[in-house]
Amino acid sequence: MSDTNTAPQSQENISENIDTVPPKDPRSQDIYELDAMIDTLEEKLDKVMRAYADSENRAKRAEKERSDAMRYGASKMARDLLDVADNMNRAASLVTAEQKEQFKDIFDGIALTEQSLIQTFQRHDIVRVETDGVKFDPNQHEAISQIPVPNKETGDIIDVLRHGYKMGDRLLRPAQVIVCA
Repeated sequence: MSDTNTAPQSQENISENIDTVPPKDPRSQDIYELDAMIDTLEEKLDKVMRAYADSENRAKRAEKERSDAMRYGASKMARDLLDVADNMNRAASLVTAEQKEQFKDIFDGIALTEQSLIQTFQRHDIVRVETDGVKFDPNQHEAISQIPVPNKETGDIIDVLRHGYKMGDRLLRPAQVIVCA
């Protein structure tokens, strides 16, 4: 008599048993162990690769921070020197032609000092923010007031009260300007 309660196992049940129970054949056991080792090695390789990528990212970030520190480290001192440049410019612009002649040596000394300061700024990539013939840009200019002017378009810079400066691509100080309303 045949036992009707035992049905042949379906293909799905067999494959589930293979994945969870190691086979009885010694060669199959070796393959099972190798597969387990490969899975473990793949996990470890993934961890190593992630650690390597993290290390590379950290090194790049440190290099960028070092580079920025070298390039922009003097920005605070440069900002302080901008007032000196402004005062030199004011001193040079207040001298009349008569005074230039009378105090030629003093005026020449002021002009040479101002020129030396500008050359120092240029060596350190510090330049004036452009204001001539440009539209108002809130990223580079600070509008002190707005005045309607005939024959000018809204947003045109009419006058510069204080020059702005940039160091590389960073704004040290915005230019203070009067803008056409």
